[in-house]
Amino acid sequence: SEQFQASLESEQQRLRYIFSTSSDRERREYLQSNPESYYAFLTLVWQHLADDPQAVGAALDALLRRKALTTAALAAQSAAIYSGRYPEAVQSLFRNWQQCQEEIRDKLFEVIPSLPDESSQQYGQRLKQHREDVSQLYKTAETLEKELAQEIPELQLNQDDLNRQLIAAQLPDGSALVEFVRFTRYDFRASKWQEERYLAFVVMAHQPERVRLLDLGEAEPLDTLIQQFRRRFVGPGDHFGMTGSASDIDSSGADSQRLQQILCQPLLNALGDVSHWFLAPDSTLNLLPFQILPQFPHCPSPYLGDTYSISYLSAGRDLLRRDISERPLTVRPATILADPDYNWDGEKSHPVPTPEANSDIATADLGATLTRLSGFGRAVGTERFGRRVGELLNTQPYLDKAAVSSHLTDGDCPRILAVATHGFARSAQKPYLQLVFALLAAETGQETKLFEEHPALMNRGLLDTVQQVAQDVESENPRVSQRLRDVVPQIEAYLRNHPPSRLDEDADDAMYRSGIALAGANIWNQGLPLPEGLKGVLFAQDVAALDLWGNELSALIACQSGLGEIASGEGVFGLRRAFVVAGSKTLLMSLWSVPARATVYLMERFFHHLNEGLGRAKALSCAQFDVRTVKAGELRQLLLGREILQELKGDYKDEDCPLLSPYFWGAWVLQGDISPLAVDLADTESAYDKL
Repeated sequence: SEQFQASLESEQQRLRYIFSTSSDRERREYLQSNPESYYAFLTLVWQHLADDPQAVGAALDALLRRKALTTAALAAQSAAIYSGRYPEAVQSLFRNWQQCQEEIRDKLFEVIPSLPDESSQQYGQRLKQHREDVSQLYKTAETLEKELAQEIPELQLNQDDLNRQLIAAQLPDGSALVEFVRFTRYDFRASKWQEERYLAFVVMAHQPERVRLLDLGEAEPLDTLIQQFRRRFVGPGDHFGMTGSASDIDSSGADSQRLQQILCQPLLNALGDVSHWFLAPDSTLNLLPFQILPQFPHCPSPYLGDTYSISYLSAGRDLLRRDISERPLTVRPATILADPDYNWDGEKSHPVPTPEANSDIATADLGATLTRLSGFGRAVGTERFGRRVGELLNTQPYLDKAAVSSHLTDGDCPRILAVATHGFARSAQKPYLQLVFALLAAETGQETKLFEEHPALMNRGLLDTVQQVAQDVESENPRVSQRLRDVVPQIEAYLRNHPPSRLDEDADDAMYRSGIALAGANIWNQGLPLPEGLKGVLFAQDVAALDLWGNELSALIACQSGLGEIASGEGVFGLRRAFVVAGSKTLLMSLWSVPARATVYLMERFFHHLNEGLGRAKALSCAQFDVRTVKAGELRQLLLGREILQELKGDYKDEDCPLLSPYFWGAWVLQGDISPLAVDLADTESAYDKL
């Protein structure tokens, strides 16, 4: 154990140097390619020293210092730059980096249609030049990142003092941290790496000597259970967020029972009477809302959230973020954006909050996202949410054409930020090869039919894949290679007549595969310009560049806002990471697409409970309980309630609880600070009477 700890100390020294001289990509690549000492130490403690408090504590310390490390580095850079304590030369360097990021964004999503008189070879050459231009911009950005790293001591991440003692001291009374880790087991006898597993370290408030190590078993079976559990709430075609059906949910299902045995039971045994759980998930566990997992079998309160308050952290070190010294801030009370007009074409160059907007709400889902991101439909129900929260917070909401990106990217940091719109989180992998095989198997003349059946794949990514496969098989199977080369002009002709939208194109960077849609989103997506400085779509990378160090709460009332690309040890690359990097203390987000009007009701109750003085996590759990238990008769007395019942299209008796299923409320999780947040709501009761 001492030998491994010495190895880890040496590794910490290397990390300190690398983080103070490298780009974010290089830091991530180093961590991914050099986990050996770290994983071997975790294996040793798990297999042989699980009953040794000192060894388990040392393993937790190693985990605390390594998990979500690149996110911590970017947050440290953001805090340092926006603190105002660095000279103009460093500020100028940062502005140059920001400008380079803007150029990357513009170039990534530049529309490059093939020209009518252009040959396939000429078009291919233009695409190749475009890729080279993007690559060069990334190299320039990385050079600027390295220069910044050398100028900002915070990026050395001096973590010698980051340990379980410090974490335990920061935990509120009656709480505990559960730090999860996914690691690869090392077989010391065979000197080879084996399966991946999950562990959980549990540390109680003010009791650093009582760290518990829980073995949650092999990772793959648990990941499968989690995906099976999520399929009750999401559609079969998109396990990352398409809306499922409340009628499909069965809390007594086999996957629930297995999750209870493998995941919940060990946690319940270890945590005892702890009232609040701070969970720092890893890998696929990030997709799981723990509050709707089952408690003990036959328990009268079926869900963990019925007994325990639960919130999330990207890593245990987030508990220390409250100690970041902040500059004197000019903070506006609140910024609310809702119901954007995605088709706004820029007729007004200086939009202002709209006093009136269409109040007709069709029966549709806020989370009814498109399989192909060629356009966004109106975010039904969010206009009511924006107006309602605006009343509660004494703030004029930005609605319709006024819900533009500049309210987030320019001006003072909002103490409370609420954005109600469509969100998206796209997968990195698209099944281009499957379409290539289908094209090879199709009869000549059937290609266009296949193109029409797979619109989401009709972009430059398919063209690149076809050309690459044709090149790869040329020597072994020239006939197949020629067949694919013959298809290339057909793909180009189809793309000329059916140009892909900007969001149909692929982005290698995960931070450009998730985001939120704002006013003008469809115009931008079609390749058309918006007024200078406005973005129809705000990507996670755009959010990460914001100054939110005075923000107490960001509520993303957007489907899939908590999703993104999962990286073991690093969290979720998407909006979750972006808001941590930007400085927001608390993020409220969803883990699947959510029904519109039930969400409006839940969020109204959430802000109501905040106003009562409840902590942020407690306010959410109370709001979720309100949604679960509200009776149809009570809903019929409210305008919003009647719209909820109309949306459900069910025949409910007055005593029925139509929103009982976790499908309606269980997607919402809270990450970050859980302390009370005084919001000074306006005339709450009379506002409720208006519903």
